[in-house]
Amino acid sequence: MNYPSIFSSIVDVGSNLSPNKATGVSCVTFDSEQEILWAGNYSGHVTSFVPNTSLVRYTSFHVDNESDIRQIITCKEGVLCLTKDSLRLSKRRGITISNFKCHQSMKDLNCMLYKNRNNDYKNGLVYLAGNQEELIELDIENGKKSRLIDIYEDGNGVKNCHLMKGHPRFICMADCDGKIVLRDYDQLKIQHHFNPTTAISAFDASGNYLVTISPYSQLMMIYDLRQIRLASVVQMYQPSHIKFLSRFTTKCCIVSLNGQFSIVDLSNPAPNSLINKVQMASYSAQITAFDISATDQAFAFGDDHNFVHIHGTCEKFDINTNRKQPEFADPFILNHYYPLMSDNYTPASEISPFVYYTMPPSSFDQRQLASYMPPNQCMRIYRPVPPIGPEILRSMRVVGNIGYVANSPGKIPVIGNNYSSNGNGSIRNSPEGNEFGTDQMPHRYHFLEPNYNKVDKDEYDFSRYNNSFFPGLDSTIPNAYANNMIQCLYFIPSFRSSVINHICDNEYCLICELGFLFHILDLAPKHTPCQASNFLRAFRSTPEACAFKLILPDEESLRKQFNFFKLTQQWFRFLLHQLHRESLQQSNNSQNEKNKKILSNHNSSSLASSTSSATFLNQASSASSEENCKNSFVTENFALKLTRQFQCTKCQYSWKSPYVSFPITLNYPLNILPTTMSENDLNGNLNGENNNSESNSFNSNNQNTFTNLHINNGINNNSNSNGNGNNTNQTNHKNSYISFAKLLRNSINTEQKVQEFCNNCQKFHNNIVERRLVSKLPPLLAINTGLDNENARKFWQSQTEKFIKSMESKKDRIVVNNLANLKKDDHQQQLQKKKQSNSTTNVPPCRYGQQCKRFDCKFYHSHRDQDNEILFHSWIPMSIYLSKNSEQKTPEQSFEIKDQYSDWNADKKADYIEYSLVNVTSVVKSSEETFGNIVSAIKIDKSYFDQRRKLIAKKMKRKKNQPANNNQGSMISNNSVDSNDLSDDSTTIDENEKFSPSDENEMYTIESRYPCLDGIENIPNYDPKMDWYLFNHYLINPICMEEVVSNDLNWKIPSILMYMRKDLMRNQTQNKQLRKVKNTINNNVFMRGFSVSKISMPKKISFLPLDLKMEFPQKGDLVAMDAEFVMLNHEESELRSDGTRATIKPSHKSVARITCVRGSGRMKGIPFIDDYISTQDQVADYMTKFSGIQPGDLDASLSSKHLTTLKSTYLKLRFLVDKGIIFVGHGLRNDFRVINLVVPPEQVIDTVFLFQSPNSKRMVSLRFLAWHFLNINIQSETHDSIEDAKTALALFEKYKELEQQNCAKEAIENLYQIGKETGWKIPDF
Repeated sequence: MNYPSIFSSIVDVGSNLSPNKATGVSCVTFDSEQEILWAGNYSGHVTSFVPNTSLVRYTSFHVDNESDIRQIITCKEGVLCLTKDSLRLSKRRGITISNFKCHQSMKDLNCMLYKNRNNDYKNGLVYLAGNQEELIELDIENGKKSRLIDIYEDGNGVKNCHLMKGHPRFICMADCDGKIVLRDYDQLKIQHHFNPTTAISAFDASGNYLVTISPYSQLMMIYDLRQIRLASVVQMYQPSHIKFLSRFTTKCCIVSLNGQFSIVDLSNPAPNSLINKVQMASYSAQITAFDISATDQAFAFGDDHNFVHIHGTCEKFDINTNRKQPEFADPFILNHYYPLMSDNYTPASEISPFVYYTMPPSSFDQRQLASYMPPNQCMRIYRPVPPIGPEILRSMRVVGNIGYVANSPGKIPVIGNNYSSNGNGSIRNSPEGNEFGTDQMPHRYHFLEPNYNKVDKDEYDFSRYNNSFFPGLDSTIPNAYANNMIQCLYFIPSFRSSVINHICDNEYCLICELGFLFHILDLAPKHTPCQASNFLRAFRSTPEACAFKLILPDEESLRKQFNFFKLTQQWFRFLLHQLHRESLQQSNNSQNEKNKKILSNHNSSSLASSTSSATFLNQASSASSEENCKNSFVTENFALKLTRQFQCTKCQYSWKSPYVSFPITLNYPLNILPTTMSENDLNGNLNGENNNSESNSFNSNNQNTFTNLHINNGINNNSNSNGNGNNTNQTNHKNSYISFAKLLRNSINTEQKVQEFCNNCQKFHNNIVERRLVSKLPPLLAINTGLDNENARKFWQSQTEKFIKSMESKKDRIVVNNLANLKKDDHQQQLQKKKQSNSTTNVPPCRYGQQCKRFDCKFYHSHRDQDNEILFHSWIPMSIYLSKNSEQKTPEQSFEIKDQYSDWNADKKADYIEYSLVNVTSVVKSSEETFGNIVSAIKIDKSYFDQRRKLIAKKMKRKKNQPANNNQGSMISNNSVDSNDLSDDSTTIDENEKFSPSDENEMYTIESRYPCLDGIENIPNYDPKMDWYLFNHYLINPICMEEVVSNDLNWKIPSILMYMRKDLMRNQTQNKQLRKVKNTINNNVFMRGFSVSKISMPKKISFLPLDLKMEFPQKGDLVAMDAEFVMLNHEESELRSDGTRATIKPSHKSVARITCVRGSGRMKGIPFIDDYISTQDQVADYMTKFSGIQPGDLDASLSSKHLTTLKSTYLKLRFLVDKGIIFVGHGLRNDFRVINLVVPPEQVIDTVFLFQSPNSKRMVSLRFLAWHFLNINIQSETHDSIEDAKTALALFEKYKELEQQNCAKEAIENLYQIGKETGWKIPDF
């Protein structure tokens, strides 16, 4: 067939071409998605063309200044350009998406190969090779190297890879000498190789053939891939390039250096085939690049004179079968205008409002107005882009089509300063991407749903979203909206210490479950988010939580009805009160036992003491009421103790009563409150208020309980004072400025008329005046902002605007209103002024300035100076000052709250207690989101950094002392430990503590053999200027103080504020002592494991309990473990248009059976725990085939199994973990995650990883391993956890035997070979 010349065009060279650099086209590629031709040259420039009537230039951009473009590959989302030491992924418009570069592994690259898995770009892999020793497998989605393979492989491979081609079965690699190696895609192992015969310049593979050409010997060698042998050799004239046709597996095109090309049929290679000639500009030009379109209708050639030529079957050809055209810019259409009037006397307002575009006189219609414009005469006008300043243009350095200019610290160019509410404005303030999304809402505030398909396969990289040293919480479980509020409580040292040291026997004790969760947060690595499933399970089992509507439904339509602003405050208030009640109940139970003994002794006395007996009963009842009012760890941290003074306006009788308030709710002026108080009904009932009839909506038991606690939310009732006074007060509130400190004081010290019983009048009155006076200040001030109604938000907004106006005259600091205002020039000028006055270092400034989120940034940051001066003003103060003499005996005594903006003498600061802001919980919502998201900004105490440093330092030192193990893969990272990082006192490690393996079993744990699975974190350094973090489930980012107090009520509404006494924050020694766990789990947990089943137990049970006297667990003992689960709800998935299935809502499992088997000793192989876990949740699927659980096994009224509570079994496992027991099992990572248990990697031996090949990602099932190594058939009908645990223990013993014989590696390779042959299915026994 004849292929005439169609188009020719010159390729852009680039603006920075040096005189000594060669020119010419280095590679050409037809786009696999759109009708585009790509060409790269030796100067590092890429040009694209669109064939139309001619070769229209589409895009042109520079890739590398020093290297040539060695290969171009296109995919769905962009173009991959390979240079000598980097790989760049760009959009087809030229914008860079990512740039992969590694100086250690990318030294001299020559070729690459793209593999598309499941037709999904996000799962694409790129293989890179060149004049280096390693083949790189790169995952494009996360930009990380998946595997590194030695291409030489003990002499069987190639020394350096010059060419690489793809085949459906193999990766074909060739070196310059002519040796060809075929590798499989799964393990990247060498399957076949062809010895070199002569040097080759190009080769290609398709179907059953592999063809090589050599310009030196002028031979074409054809290999048969079915028989893996050389089929034939054909003489060719100076061949330089070869490529198979896409639609013919036996036809290929061979091109010579001088431009001659012909089609050869490999089934009958005729030497006299029709020869075509490329029409080049010069006779001395040579062909340097060649490609064929997917439709075989066009051939592209590139020469060394920088020209590209296209030959084809016809002038109008298709590059791809889909014929998708590229995206072009909108054309500029020039519309002509016509003057309507030619005189100078007619007013323009009488003619048309459009003075530039009017109707022509000939088309004027008397029935239409003169202002009517036809559509063809209208043009959409866009806002012009502001010109670039002359200073920037003067200092700009242009490289290719991109200009670079040195930026001042923190100053980021922003187009415009006004941001519309519909989110059209967006800026870039960090290297991560666009900072602002819809409605000016930064991306770090959005609720991010993970890829559930990758989460199920443990392939989702959570660490890329966690820019801190603390673990996050999983957002995929039900009722996970409370995650960030749990984090707030965790970072309160005294509260955390009290919770984590609490252990009781109550099954659904929230304090215990919260303590277990805090223990998990202490030990978990940052790259693995923790699950609060057990705590939320106990939370939704609380009847009051369901009654107060704190449990979110699964239906989306019902969730839309929830007010997340109100839900946040209600959840926080309910949790504190519930923890307070449970703490008092435990103390009351012990006290009641003492009272019963006293009462029994008293009843044994004579009958004549009846009067004294009645007195004793009254004393007992009064003691019981006093017991309910006792302090708990909740009141010690949060309770504001008040005195309620009542006075009857009729008889002037007065009395007092103690009062406790936590948290404090802000009271706003009456003129902004709604006419009804329905939104406060829940708060009033929660706190036992009985001031009106509307507070009796809950049952009497709960109401009496909270009434005895004397807890109030601090919201004024609807009863008003005198009318005139109220009107004047409302007017003053409406027109005057009220600071936050004054609003807080008025919310604490209140005076109102309530309905109470007067003992003097012996009846109820509505005219009882109540005054609340402060008795004692708490260490923590928890404040509910009460912004769950529109009127309160209007008051907040108006006071903020008044505050901004009052602070406009102070130019020394900026005024923070919303997050967008932080980008104003005033802020940058202030930071620049402070830098010039205080900076004495020669370190260059960071280009991202205050928006830099990297801890280890080596550049200078002016906002991280050592002084604690705050460079901004905000209506929410960073510190408030409460008068020390806070106890008020009478209303005349003053109780003052001031802030840094108050007019007061600085000498009187010693008379005040300073409270610093430590937490701001906000509800954020974008207009595009259906539900709101709850985030928390938390100030991290230094003691938490010290604890994290000590934990990571121990892990590093343990790893350093372990023997090297290089047999398990080549991607294990080597992190060295710097002695300077461990010099802090907080990370001092006891020298007597041994980190070497306690016995030979620890050599097989995950930490010893696979340290890359859990990773080693960097040692954190505490920075007092970067101690604020934004917690958004598993997204954790450091933020500046200005962002903490910014309150753009359009999308971010503060809900809970916490202030802590500064003298307690400074006492780091006390905080370290508070973080120590004092109450450890003892061995009594094995004595309380009684069955809760109501059916009599069988005579023979499936386990033998531990004899703690004879076999007390010791560190290093082996325990085989397995767990079975049931499904609470099924996953929801959808089928995409490309045929793939995506998970919309993941499934949730609950543990149903836990088995532990002795791994050593004389009773080795006998289980000592085999507990079925009772559940009150509705089970959607028992998964009997995979779990062995039958319906009714988990029901206490029907089950005949050893049924226990989850808490009792959990305590047993915690006891074993604390004792240093080593667990052996198959797939224990998933078991521990569902059980909600964190086990250090040095205590886990997982047979999944023991028998996994380092060259494959496939994990072999337990059944196949048992068949292959143990010759037993398990799980034939159903699963049994005892059988699985024993099998895992036997496999571990088998692996140790193979290791002793030095044949473990060969045995695993044989396992994978047999698995491929059998399809990983067990043959019939």
